[in-house]
Amino acid sequence: MVMDIGFLEEELMEMLWKMGKTDARDVYEEMRKKRRTTYSTINTTLIRLHEKGLLEREQIKSRGGFKYVYWPVKSKKEFEEESVKETLHNLFRKFEDATVSYLSETLDEDKEEIKELKRKLEEEMENE
Repeated sequence: MVMDIGFLEEELMEMLWKMGKTDARDVYEEMRKKRRTTYSTINTTLIRLHEKGLLEREQIKSRGGFKYVYWPVKSKKEFEEESVKETLHNLFRKFEDATVSYLSETLDEDKEEIKELKRKLEEEMENE
């Protein structure tokens, strides 16, 4: 299940997709180049992203004890596709007529394109 993420969470996910497996200190140092923040804010946000199931983590030894390294569970593309799918599914479930109407208006007048979209949507709804 994809969930809504906040602005800072989104920024950190973007950084982790680019950086790969990394720790809170490296993320903090990278974020400081963009804006003022604190290490504890970055660390807490990474923990929350892990709790939401968006990041995986591993405990490793470091100077003075241990630290966690984090990495995204899904690629950016997988996350985006799942987010769009879930959003559209929720729109159809709650506002089917309005959603269909809006999509119909925004698509080209190409009837084949509309038929193909309808077919794909019906397949997705059957698979749910």
